[in-house]
Amino acid sequence: MPILATVGNHFSQLLHDFVFSFPSPGNITVGPFKFQRSGDWADIEDGGAGEGAGDGAFENLVNEPGETRALAHGVGALSFAGSGYGICLVLTAILLNRIHHIVRRPNPPIPPLPHPPVNSWYWRMRRGLANVLTSPETPRFLRLPGLICLFRAWLLFTILLLQVSNLWPVDPDSAFFNGNRLGRVVVSFGEWAGGMEMQKACWQVFLSVCCGLVCSGLANGLDRGRRRDVGAGFNLFGYSFLLHLYSSPLTHHRLPQVSSHGRPDFHALFQLWLSLTELTWLQALELSTTMRRNQLLPTAVCGGLGLAHFVYALTTAPLRFPSFTFLTHLLALFLSIVVTFSILVKAITHIFTLGYIPTPLSSSLLPHEGSVPSIEDDFGVALLKLGTACLEATQYSGLRNELVGVEERHGPWVEIGANGSSVKQLQFGSAGGFGNEITQVDVSEPEDPGMESPYWREMRTFWQTFAQSVVLHAHNLVLSTPGGKRALEFSRDMWQRRWWYGPRRWNFWRREAWAEPPRFRQQAILRRIQAINERAAALRAEAERHGEDTATASSSAIESSGQSRSLTRRSRSRQTTPAPLQYADYLRGEIELEDDEEEWLDHEDDHDGSVDASSSGWVSDGDGDGDGDGDDADEDITPSMYRDLLSEQAQANPDLQPVLLAHLTSSSSSPLTRRGYRALLAPPGSQSAPFARDREVSRRAEEMHDIVLDQRAAMASRDKERERDEWDDDRRRNCVVCTIEPRDTILWPSRLAAKDHMCPCCRRKVDGFSRIYVP
Repeated sequence: MPILATVGNHFSQLLHDFVFSFPSPGNITVGPFKFQRSGDWADIEDGGAGEGAGDGAFENLVNEPGETRALAHGVGALSFAGSGYGICLVLTAILLNRIHHIVRRPNPPIPPLPHPPVNSWYWRMRRGLANVLTSPETPRFLRLPGLICLFRAWLLFTILLLQVSNLWPVDPDSAFFNGNRLGRVVVSFGEWAGGMEMQKACWQVFLSVCCGLVCSGLANGLDRGRRRDVGAGFNLFGYSFLLHLYSSPLTHHRLPQVSSHGRPDFHALFQLWLSLTELTWLQALELSTTMRRNQLLPTAVCGGLGLAHFVYALTTAPLRFPSFTFLTHLLALFLSIVVTFSILVKAITHIFTLGYIPTPLSSSLLPHEGSVPSIEDDFGVALLKLGTACLEATQYSGLRNELVGVEERHGPWVEIGANGSSVKQLQFGSAGGFGNEITQVDVSEPEDPGMESPYWREMRTFWQTFAQSVVLHAHNLVLSTPGGKRALEFSRDMWQRRWWYGPRRWNFWRREAWAEPPRFRQQAILRRIQAINERAAALRAEAERHGEDTATASSSAIESSGQSRSLTRRSRSRQTTPAPLQYADYLRGEIELEDDEEEWLDHEDDHDGSVDASSSGWVSDGDGDGDGDGDDADEDITPSMYRDLLSEQAQANPDLQPVLLAHLTSSSSSPLTRRGYRALLAPPGSQSAPFARDREVSRRAEEMHDIVLDQRAAMASRDKERERDEWDDDRRRNCVVCTIEPRDTILWPSRLAAKDHMCPCCRRKVDGFSRIYVP
């Protein structure tokens, strides 16, 4: 904070010097005394004898005591840091910081254990003193020492200000001041303040301010019903620097009528007195339980007086106003003008439109009810709130709603471009005659003029050819070197294998970070189409064989009943059997393959040799999962569902396949016996009814089909959960705008425009977002 205050003070001084560096002959005020190099004061008339009027005026202007002369002679930031003001300021800042973080009233303590009463006078006095010290009213009395010091400093500065402004009585020998006791008290106070040097007076005022702030910090920390930021608006650093600056004799004028010591200018002393008055007033209000919350009244009164004095100094003697407070008062004056003009214009608008000003005035004259200042607000905060609200109201209801000029064409026009010219007509038909006259010819400019320019087109072709030639020569040069061909092949191989070795082998990479190589995807599609064709051919052959066996075995039953269930099944199997798929159909977009659950397997990484090199490198979790057209199709596909479960030895031995399929398709709770297996494989002409066997097989196939679908759905869900890794979880927990900061906002409603949005997590500008949710 001291660094910021120092920067603000220097900027304020530079702005003050810049504004008043322009010549203003009618605004130069020369004091009646000048400061000689020897340090004494002399009259201008005596010092200017024998010199020209112009030289005397210039010398008087240069030698006039004030802030500029003090800063030029080294009374600045370095001297302030090494003086008692700077050292005491650092100590006070450390003490206030420790008080703010340490001094606080804890929760009510646990009552002590019962003990026999002690009637000695020591214990009674100790108990009474403890009750007094821990009383809730004690923090109020802790303010009294600081308030007494502040009141003494305020009285001293008040007398000095009245003496500098020639309002203090200058004739102590008059009968009025000697005749009564009040007059003698006034004279004694005047002699006390007039006989004190300015350096001593400023130092005592500074110590009084420090004492008042320390006592206020202790009281605020021990008071539960009071907020802890009372007095935070007082700029102790700036006030101490002004006291150090105006305690220097280089800034003093001698007032021989009331004092034998030099005093600063009236404008500087009035600003110091105004800040001290505000602080003393606020500390005095802390003693009252009803007025302690009202900070707007004292700050508004002192702030209004400061603005009035600033305007008065600008019109009379601008060079004598303290430059370190110039920027603050200038901003306050600007906001005051904006608020005043807004209220006046709105009142005039109501008078001339409604005939009266609606009530309440706060809602009719101010932009909105939220801009009404609270009694707990400081004057600067209230002024900033009102000024900002007035500016925003002007922005939203004024210039933002202004309509731009809309160009309307009154007839047909011609647009000439690089591709030729075209005649444009109005949407509504013209009246005819001169309404069809072309009076406007526009030249359409392309978005990228270089795209249609022959020069740039040829230049682009040249540079593309040049780049290709350079790459080709570099490739040939590498191939001509020993080992260059092997290096290129190795690099190409590693680049194609990055999809496998990167995301799947390294923990800090993920699958989403890379794209699958086109060659691998094309090979996977071809393998998938080949597998589907082979499966369809196997199903078709099995259906034909099963249909022929059924028709041969049950010819007598078909002739007696007049029904051909086996032929119907065979025809239905042929109808439901898919046709062979071709890769050309996939390229034309007629086949949609879902390979979300597929994983590519690297054949070269299988060192154990368990997987054949000619087998497919892709394992699909959903090859047999699909939506069938009917129950009969499910019956035909059911035996082929379990082919993936057979080992290579079982596939090599065709006798074991029917046994395994029979065990898998059995729906009984008991194990499948040999008699049951024979009954299951019995031909239709046996003793068991063929139609009952067909119904039983169909029912078992349907049940097994449902079980397989449920198991595959469960496996697919587990695979999806397994694929969700920490990277996906981090992306879901991070902000959707910057993807770095964590998202801590569940619902963020906003009524602002799209370009005024800011992300609540990372505070960046967001276009088009109004709500951000956390999953």
